[in-house]
Amino acid sequence: MSDTLLDHDGDGSGEFFRHIVMESADAVVAIDLMQRIVLFNPAAESVFGYRREDILGKPLETLLPHRFRKGHAGKVEEFHAQQSPARYMGDRKSHLVGLCADGTEVMLGSTILTVATPQGPVMVAMLRDISERIRLQTELARLASADPLTGQLNRRAFLESLDREWQRAFRYKSGLSLVMFDLDHFKSVNDTFGHDAGDRVICEFSDLARGALRDIDIFGRWGGEEFIAALPHADLRAARVAAERIREAVARRRFNAEGDGPLRVTVSIGVADIREGRSPLQQMIKDADHALYEAKNNGRNQVVIWNGAGSIRALASGGEG
Repeated sequence: MSDTLLDHDGDGSGEFFRHIVMESADAVVAIDLMQRIVLFNPAAESVFGYRREDILGKPLETLLPHRFRKGHAGKVEEFHAQQSPARYMGDRKSHLVGLCADGTEVMLGSTILTVATPQGPVMVAMLRDISERIRLQTELARLASADPLTGQLNRRAFLESLDREWQRAFRYKSGLSLVMFDLDHFKSVNDTFGHDAGDRVICEFSDLARGALRDIDIFGRWGGEEFIAALPHADLRAARVAAERIREAVARRRFNAEGDGPLRVTVSIGVADIREGRSPLQQMIKDADHALYEAKNNGRNQVVIWNGAGSIRALASGGEG
């Protein structure tokens, strides 16, 4: 079937087009109206791992992961109905996922064309393996959003995530609390034990705090020895409980200073919330920061919340160790 597909003019030009298709570095796959594969060039064999003679006549879904098969037939029919001459799918936000003969998946950029032939219209996809490009883009995005020391969200990425959660909480009048952490007397850790030990303390605290939070909570490094967490669907009481759990865990922890033996560190914590959807995002950050300042100013190693009236109340203070 693919032989006549490439030679529909009857003037020998089919051999010219056949050479182009068969020598193309991009995979070329064509399907008929029944969504059966009628063309599969050598580059497609390399991408998918199927021999041409084994795949011709098979349904297109053979090349699709199971999770995409249910809705793909409808998309193909929609494309035919639109009579669109060509469409590219393979930019940073859109790509196709193919299934190889060995069960692995491949990410593909695809230009899709509809071509008239004596056997009827066929859909031709020119495919390029962009798996490595997608992987690199994903890794670059991760590096751009991650704090290089702890691997947690950096300040910019945290604020982007917080903004999305704030908009959701504001729209649906759901709970959202903010928790700010500051390791107490951290300068003395660096001065006494060195910056390598200080970095280890920051990393250990980061792992401890992240592990104590829920999967839906957002956690990031605010800067230096300061960290911040956003707790969706959490009021001040729930946020205080989470904050106090972390404060107690830090106070009990013996942090690693290697040759100098374990050292003790405490943390001061400020908590604020969205106030039933009334508090602007920047105000909520300021409220949590004010509460943190009071925790530091009133003796450290404690959780302080900022209530809706704007007053500050200390909770569960551990005192300086």
